[in-house]
Amino acid sequence: MINVFEDREVINIKKYKKYLFPENKSRPIMLMCETVNICNHNCIFCAYSKMTKKKEIMSLDLFEKVLNDYSELGGGALSLTPKSGDIFFDKYLIESISLIKRYKKINKISFTTNAALSDRLSDTEMQFVINNATRIH
Repeated sequence: MINVFEDREVINIKKYKKYLFPENKSRPIMLMCETVNICNHNCIFCAYSKMTKKKEIMSLDLFEKVLNDYSELGGGALSLTPKSGDIFFDKYLIESISLIKRYKKINKISFTTNAALSDRLSDTEMQFVINNATRIH
């Protein structure tokens, strides 16, 4: 007698291994890339107001190097969530997502946002961001 649960479990393990080890090479499960560290809030749980590093936006050249290096490692999921900041401060957001789409090994895009500055984008740009994100928090 075949246990259906065990068969599913074996299939899921094989799928998971294929995801983690494409071409039998190990790769990171996910890359978190902070393209911007600028924020518009002063949340009580965040250390942003105490941050001493320079507030800036990553250049597209550096971001493309990150994408290339991550793809060479095998790619996978990419989070654009800043550690302290908000993604909508990134003036290159549309260009960045367009760049990501060129790297086929990067298969998921996600980010967390307070969305307070999302109105800086046109409806078409916002639709582009939403349609190309796997997950938005």
